[in-house]
Amino acid sequence: MVEIVVKHPLELTAGEESQWQALRAAAPVWRNPFFSPAFTLAVAQLREDARAALITRGDELVGVWPFHLRPLGLARPIGAPLSDWHGPILAPGHSLEPGALLAAAGVAGARLAGLADPLDHFAAARGDAIVSHAALLHDGADALIARLNAARPAHGKNMRRRFRKAERDAAPRSARLSWSATCIPAPRREHRRVTGARRALRRARAVRRAKAASVSARKA
Repeated sequence: MVEIVVKHPLELTAGEESQWQALRAAAPVWRNPFFSPAFTLAVAQLREDARAALITRGDELVGVWPFHLRPLGLARPIGAPLSDWHGPILAPGHSLEPGALLAAAGVAGARLAGLADPLDHFAAARGDAIVSHAALLHDGADALIARLNAARPAHGKNMRRRFRKAERDAAPRSARLSWSATCIPAPRREHRRVTGARRALRRARAVRRAKAASVSARKA
């Protein structure tokens, strides 16, 4: 019998995270970092509305669906709009009717713009398909840029000219991606402290503008 339990991701046990990680091996698309427990946990540190629906048969975890539970019961992809690919991860041979999944997760509806369904669990519920583009980085970013330059030499030359001009006009810039622990977002209490300070600053500015408008009105 299938059972679905919904938790905040920070409530997951180490065993549940390990089983989730194992499920990702069933299809290459699920090896994308957006489907990793680490990505969901990083988002969950700052979002109270983060959820993880755990789909089990007996003691075995056969599926997981991370999402944001928004007002009116609408589910949005975890980390949206940054997560280009998203959706439930289901083990091979364990199908689940989409409506039953939504109902069991306490969700009224779901908005999935980049559903990854490599095993066709939800083929019957999908609408019209449209073409989407993705960058293949299996052999590195430099190889991708080389392929793009070879396919469109004029465009590549123009972009290199623009980069050189930008470096002349300003100091050289670089970007570096890292999955180290230092990149994990600050705890929720720190986020609330910063957010609260910003709100207080906005209120103070609004009060000053209101007072200035009142003085101008009296002078008029």
